[in-house]
Amino acid sequence: MRKNAFITISLLIGIPNIIATALSLLRYEHWSIRLLDYPKLQMIILMLLSAVLYIMATHLKTIAGKAYLFILSVTICYQCFKVWPYTPFAKFQALSSEVSNQKNVFSIVHCNVLMTNFDSKKCLYEMTRYNPDIILAVETNKWWENALKPLEKNYPYTARMPLENTYGMLLYSKFPLQNSQFEFLVQNDIPSLNPIISLPSGAKINCFFIHPRPPAPSEALSSEVRDAELVKVALKAKKSVYPVLVAGDLNDVGWSHSSDLFQNISGLLDPRVGRGLFATFNANHKFFRWPLDHIFISKQLRVVVIEKLGYTGSDHFPIYIKLSYEPKGSSAQVNLLPDEDDWEEVNRKLENEKKHN
Repeated sequence: MRKNAFITISLLIGIPNIIATALSLLRYEHWSIRLLDYPKLQMIILMLLSAVLYIMATHLKTIAGKAYLFILSVTICYQCFKVWPYTPFAKFQALSSEVSNQKNVFSIVHCNVLMTNFDSKKCLYEMTRYNPDIILAVETNKWWENALKPLEKNYPYTARMPLENTYGMLLYSKFPLQNSQFEFLVQNDIPSLNPIISLPSGAKINCFFIHPRPPAPSEALSSEVRDAELVKVALKAKKSVYPVLVAGDLNDVGWSHSSDLFQNISGLLDPRVGRGLFATFNANHKFFRWPLDHIFISKQLRVVVIEKLGYTGSDHFPIYIKLSYEPKGSSAQVNLLPDEDDWEEVNRKLENEKKHN
């Protein structure tokens, strides 16, 4: 009886995860397919449980059982391969800082506050805990603009667009901002910001702050809009004459194909690679978490520290990073380059975006 129960449970867990993994390999942009990009770590855990239960119940005495376990093992290996870079065992993609010139060091906190969260006290505490130079708050409306007003005392340079549609954006900076006008790259209700920030040394950092619409039934039926915004930012970052930083709730995970495409086109590095998962969403569920909040940097920048901050009442954890501008060390960084297939996909995504607008 227990043997049959173990087999049934194993199949009920294992087969859907095998199918979900196979579907995630498809390039279809429908939300139901693209959401399968997210829970890779959870799928690994469930498939390992499925394998253990199946071995305990059958001892692999049949050819069908061995075939099932083989397929399950291949699927687990593939998922582990995708997640591996976001463990401390992988090599850094963005190297650690080697120079201690404080005039070239700057820090930023990114926080999705959750528009329906009213615990501004917790948010303000986490935002300012490490006294960052820049604070980016997204999903902010007029209530949040008023709640974060105390920041203006220490952050005199601001860019603010509070919105009631969960895509509002507020920026607070200790450094002067150039080009602090909001843009609408793909939709007229989804703002983005592309300021140039001047460090105390005089060095300029070209920043892109974005919060694209996710592929989800209540938001967008496909990932086309999100992917088009990522592609447009990647192309702008590639042309930048200044070092680049991209930050925001990208509604994507670092191991997805769309993130790979973004990095290959832009040439930007992911500071999390080799340092950890930094799963920022969902803060309210310990098991169902994945990294949706991102910071990408160009090769002239190096990592001093990166950290996921504490609970703020939001469904996202804030993320903090301190960076150092070290242009002389850029040649030692990883060189990411697009191939012909990448450019074909970029053109296709931009054409699809034009058709829908």
